[in-house]
Amino acid sequence: MKILLDLNFVSLIAIISSVVLVLYPFVYFGLADHKAKSIAEDFEKIEFALRHFFYVEGFGIISPSSISIKTLVQRYYLSRDPGGDFSIFWIDPDPTGDGKVVAVVVYHGNVDPVTTVRVIRDALWFDEKEKKVEKNYDTGRKIAVIVEVSG
Repeated sequence: MKILLDLNFVSLIAIISSVVLVLYPFVYFGLADHKAKSIAEDFEKIEFALRHFFYVEGFGIISPSSISIKTLVQRYYLSRDPGGDFSIFWIDPDPTGDGKVVAVVVYHGNVDPVTTVRVIRDALWFDEKEKKVEKNYDTGRKIAVIVEVSG
């Protein structure tokens, strides 16, 4: 009990607490920045694989609406599966008429929106309930990137 009342011990605890409180934002944003950069790299790989798939195989072999992340991995357009956090949502899977398909690659994990928008170019937010892509962040929306492939 005497050690808890010792002024040196209380001062030491106060100093350690102050240092932790000062360093916390730097550590938090550093980790968020690292995660956002990792997600941005995965978005770029998936976008490249999706474009490459259509440039090599065309639109007629497999229906675009049935193409998923697993399809890209199975056909070796992605060297590794980026995990279950990514999915492809098709906005316009039919190339007839305009000759292009439009998909949204969505990341379903949790990210810091401020850091993510700063790191990921052309970042949009996908609302799973309404199945729409929005330009502004709102709770429940997931980070997304639009991929448009012309044939």
